Amino acid sequence: CVGGLTQKEACVKDCHGDFGGTAFVDSCGKCAGGNTGLVAITDKDKCITSVEETIEQGFEVSPNPFMDKIEFSGNGKLYDTTGKLIGIGNGAINTGGLTEGFYLLIIDYKGISRVKRLTKVGY
Repeated sequence: CVGGLTQKEACVKDCHGDFGGTAFVDSCGKCAGGNTGLVAITDKDKCITSVEETIEQGFEVSPNPFMDKIEFSGNGKLYDTTGKLIGIGNGAINTGGLTEGFYLLIIDYKGISRVKRLTKVGY
């Protein structure tokens, strides 16, 4: 690269850090194109506002509060508040025999784990 006092045009880095590269900041504020491996998004309405937003989409648990059964995506382990393992399931756990109170569900979904606080009710 040149520049300084050479009277020649200096090499410029793109947003990906490549000299003379073609990557640019898209409508979502992300570096895309060039050698990034990312496709630029030109419609701001299609931007994902956070990683959490994307990740949390796979961690829905229903119903909460629950009675006889909880359903979720992925693998789950249900614990009581003392840390005792109550149940294990893939997509669902039968909770009919549990007493009312609070429980913790650890969900493993697509290589990511989340803890959800659940409430058992007895209507």
